[in-house]
Amino acid sequence: MSGGAAHLVEDLRARGGTKGSDLANITRVSPGTVSRWAAG
Repeated sequence: MSGGAAHLVEDLRARGGTKGSDLANITRVSPGTVSRWAAG
């Protein structure tokens, strides 16, 4: 992972076990978008 969004996604997953689908719901984007953020 690289980039700010990727680091944030990784940190949220590590700290709270937040799933990509949870992040998508919180940020009101598609799960695919969260996946692209995580990929950097």
